[in-house]
Amino acid sequence: MAKKVRPAVRRESSPNTGGKAAIRADSRWLRLPLWGAAVLVLQLVLMLSVFNRAAHNGGDTAGYVTLAHSLLEQGTYTDLWQPGQPPHTKYPPVFPVLLAVAITLGARTWAALKVVPALFTTLSVMAVYLWAKGRRGAPFGALVALLTAACNAVLWSSHWELSDPPFLALTFLSLWAYDRSFVPAAAAASPGTESRAGHTTAWLTAAAVATGLTYFTRSAGLPLLVAASVWLLVKKKVRAAAALTASVGGLGLLWSLRGGQGAQYVSEFWMIDPYQPELGRVGLAGLVQRVVENAGSYITVHVPVGLTGLRTGVFVGFLGIVLFALAGWGWARRLRQRPGVAELFVPLYLGLILLWPQVWSGDRFALPLLPLLLFYSGEVIIHLTERVSVPARKLVMGASVAVLAFPALVSWSRDVRVGSGCSAVVRSEGAFACWGPRNTQFVQAALWSGAHLPEGSVVLSRKPRIFYVMSGVASQTFPFTKDGTRFLAIADSLGARYLVMDYLDAAASVYVADVLVQRGGAFCALEEFGRPGQSPTQLVGIVPPGLRATAVTEEGAGGMVAVVMDSCPADLVRSVPLAERSERSEEIPLLVGFR
Repeated sequence: MAKKVRPAVRRESSPNTGGKAAIRADSRWLRLPLWGAAVLVLQLVLMLSVFNRAAHNGGDTAGYVTLAHSLLEQGTYTDLWQPGQPPHTKYPPVFPVLLAVAITLGARTWAALKVVPALFTTLSVMAVYLWAKGRRGAPFGALVALLTAACNAVLWSSHWELSDPPFLALTFLSLWAYDRSFVPAAAAASPGTESRAGHTTAWLTAAAVATGLTYFTRSAGLPLLVAASVWLLVKKKVRAAAALTASVGGLGLLWSLRGGQGAQYVSEFWMIDPYQPELGRVGLAGLVQRVVENAGSYITVHVPVGLTGLRTGVFVGFLGIVLFALAGWGWARRLRQRPGVAELFVPLYLGLILLWPQVWSGDRFALPLLPLLLFYSGEVIIHLTERVSVPARKLVMGASVAVLAFPALVSWSRDVRVGSGCSAVVRSEGAFACWGPRNTQFVQAALWSGAHLPEGSVVLSRKPRIFYVMSGVASQTFPFTKDGTRFLAIADSLGARYLVMDYLDAAASVYVADVLVQRGGAFCALEEFGRPGQSPTQLVGIVPPGLRATAVTEEGAGGMVAVVMDSCPADLVRSVPLAERSERSEEIPLLVGFR
């Protein structure tokens, strides 16, 4: 039987219909970066909806602001909050420089400074999209980027003045640039190789700059520097590897020697607990124990909680185990087939955070790993479903995404309520009001000190950087020792004549309260802060060594011990106090002045 063939008919467009123009327009429309635009829009919606105006109650944010102020006002990079104002050796300078730019442009409140982490959170999600898109296409890249944007840890870091968003953004910009710089052998042998070589050099230069900025944003960028250098050597780009190591590595060495005492993180790394130096240094057995305990925490708690925002539990632990198993498989496949800088970075960075002291562990430090774990896990799921039908494959992928996305969106909706409610409280009660009365009392003590204490005063407190930012008075963390004699000796060596007894956490109740009971005669009553019915935060004076009396205590109800103190002498306060700022203000006193 003869087979019928339908002849092809070419239909010409009428000049009036614009058919060809429409086809060309449709082609251009299809080539637009729609996936990237969708990622950008959804990321902004997620991030802006959880925005929180409150000041962070951790000392790191105040430390970064103080370093930015130091750069602008003194042209130095010093710990202005510490007695003697020593050179700063802990945080590399990139993030304080970014804050300094924002301050120069007019930022004077905690909320205004949050523009910096917000911008870099958006940049980090877009960098994840570009990196994943370059490896597996736009749809897959968009999926990884959107899951990253919805991560509880990513959204949390977007509205605090911390270095995590710039660190994440620069890390993935670097990984993307290194991937773009790779020249396959076939391309190298084809016509136009010379222009391609210039293209490669440009991307390698961009990658090297991003790597250097990553390292000088956080010292944890060292694994990226090592991974990039090794990858360049594997790719036989010896000159590029040498240039990267000499430039970034050389500057890093100078940074580590800053102040003649080495980088602070290096010395703290070897402590059993950096917040309790008296516990001593860790040994080999202690390092092994660290790795085991940190591995369990990151697999079953920090990573799955950082992705979903769920509370710890059996499901969270199981989710973490499955995710790490899939990601490990995906990483091994990439390493065997076509490894890039990312494949070398993952084990190096993971090893670093596993070796860190347990008190530093948390989803903040796992942030650069979250997009990588999502990417590798997704690749394995695609690999495992290659031979099933398309509908079944879509069902499996959709279910996998839902397992992460649904709890993350539930956490997001909760954070929306928290951010909105807290921002309303901040507008009426002040930047620290959302953290409760104990933090408000501490801020009141700092503000009072800025108005009443003489120039050159030194105060021992639990949060010295926050105390300085809010008061302009030098402050040092009180000694974590119950030995009253040693406590006072350290205070005397610092020239400290004031001490804050607060209830921010248990530290003051453990150390300060014990010393006050032992050596109450070495202190005098100065001022209390708090409302009736609250345990007041107390600012006490430290009596000079030759005038210290024996402690006097009284037994109270319920076994409570009261320390009897004399009132402080008049020379411990200004004869004419300055105008005292209100704790209800959102302005940062350090940036607007204390007078």
